[in-house]
Amino acid sequence: MINQEVVQLISWIPIGLIFIGGFSGIWRYASLGRIQKLLTWLLVIAFLTEIAPYFVEILSENTYPTFHVYAVLEYCLLALIFSNANAKTRLAPFLKISIPVMAIYALMNVLFWQPLTTPNTNVIIVSCIIMITLSVGFFFIALNRMAYQRIERSAMFWISIGVLIYFSSIFVMFTFLDWLISLHFENASSLFTLNTLLNIIHYLCFNIALWMKPE
Repeated sequence: MINQEVVQLISWIPIGLIFIGGFSGIWRYASLGRIQKLLTWLLVIAFLTEIAPYFVEILSENTYPTFHVYAVLEYCLLALIFSNANAKTRLAPFLKISIPVMAIYALMNVLFWQPLTTPNTNVIIVSCIIMITLSVGFFFIALNRMAYQRIERSAMFWISIGVLIYFSSIFVMFTFLDWLISLHFENASSLFTLNTLLNIIHYLCFNIALWMKPE
């Protein structure tokens, strides 16, 4: 078993990376490309979501309402990022249309299935499927068309890696966690630690993306 104090310390690393990325993005905002500016807004909103429970007393006991809102905003910004990256394809209009559709679905989810006081797993799972598809699609298209001479110097390369790692991990966690718990899986809590470690890689990739040359 991992020491609880170590787990607590590790859990703060993603928040630190979010702050660093958001701060650096704001600091260099004028010199960033459109995709990087959208990524900066995503990091700022992520940071506010993480710290909100420490300043809003009503959220201190139940943080689910903030994540209901964040899940929709996160999807909207990532959809805009991938829409900009695929501006010359038929995918761009679909992604823009998907934004209000996701917002309506999230509202229906709150009203009929998962209220604000419960986890919004329905929205998260749908978002995961779309984002995993988009990130894998980016690599397939980029490699197939040889669109980049040095793909590792592209902001979208690092964003896609971060998105693929993050959404794949939470998709697995939310899909199978209840099943593992029902089987009395002793290390189910370790999934959260693993998710945190993958989250560190996720936000590290986003930080790197902000320092790539604007496209």
